[in-house]
Amino acid sequence: MKIVFDTTGDELDFKETSIELVEYYVHQLSELNHFKPSSNKNSIIKLKDCLSTIDNFFVSKLKDNTFSDYEDLHKQSVLNKLHHAWVTRQLGNHSLTKLLEQVHLLEDFRNINSLIHDVENEWNVVYRNFNKHIWQCNNIFGNKILDFSKYNISIVFNTLGRSSYNKWFYHDDNATDKDTDNFSLLGGEIRITLNRPYTLSPPVEYIRWCQDKQVEVVGDQLGLGNFTTDIDTQREIFQRNESNNIILKI
Repeated sequence: MKIVFDTTGDELDFKETSIELVEYYVHQLSELNHFKPSSNKNSIIKLKDCLSTIDNFFVSKLKDNTFSDYEDLHKQSVLNKLHHAWVTRQLGNHSLTKLLEQVHLLEDFRNINSLIHDVENEWNVVYRNFNKHIWQCNNIFGNKILDFSKYNISIVFNTLGRSSYNKWFYHDDNATDKDTDNFSLLGGEIRITLNRPYTLSPPVEYIRWCQDKQVEVVGDQLGLGNFTTDIDTQREIFQRNESNNIILKI
């Protein structure tokens, strides 16, 4: 299985959670298997600007190239290197904060750290195959395809109502009301995140709530799969295609 960017033809393979699920979903999408990104990233641009300001000061005034030559800020390996430099440059150097404050650069310097983490968390985009009218198809698999884990590619819940887990999380104790819905429909929104996928179990408190309400313990995540290539390659491709539509390809 793979996603394909329609302008460049770039591809990323992913390991599906269920072949049957992905094949069914793609078949139901038919000619609407065409997803556009709902937002563009800007933290990288801010980080570049901030880093340039600090680097200019360090090089011109301190003859220090600690923050020079950081290209490809979309790559996690580069962010890790930059973050390490930002931390170690301050260790045992208490006068640096005072100096940066005097030249009105302390905020920019601190923003390097916060923007690094913004970039790391910004690889989380919802893609839609519709504009005004929401596309949906029946979920023929029931609750068995739902769990609590985090995936690179997942279907977003956009059915009317709240899932059981969502009701518990937001203190809605009407567990069996008619507005309870656990992905009875599969929608035309998919979330792609380049964070590390991982397995989660249901919270003990949620299990207890379900037992008290005498309802099934149902997950709130509908994963389609996880990318199989390294994180820098993933970000390289998504950075190059940040405004491009994607297609799910079997």
